[in-house]
Amino acid sequence: MKLLLLDQDDRLLLIHAKDPQTQAECWYPVGGGIEPGGTLQEAAAREAHEETGLVDLPPGLPVWRRDHTYEYDGRAVEVHEEWLMHTVDRFDPDCGSPSGHLTSVGL
Repeated sequence: MKLLLLDQDDRLLLIHAKDPQTQAECWYPVGGGIEPGGTLQEAAAREAHEETGLVDLPPGLPVWRRDHTYEYDGRAVEVHEEWLMHTVDRFDPDCGSPSGHLTSVGL
């Protein structure tokens, strides 16, 4: 599941990371998995909080889904992604995420 978090100024929150093996840089939206028995919206709220510190995520609008394979850390990763778009109030993300550097990017 991927979250497109847009504020009222249409700024999109993305995570910046490097592949540990190749050092290739990439930008990607907040996201994660759906726990067994959980819903898409529950997973979205949990991941938004874990990765950005955001609380009270408003319900998202489903905008896309895909099956995708990419390479990360020298291995192929296969995923099924459900993409949700959320409009959120402007906030300062908690940049203490171990997964990468969080930043707002204008559209």
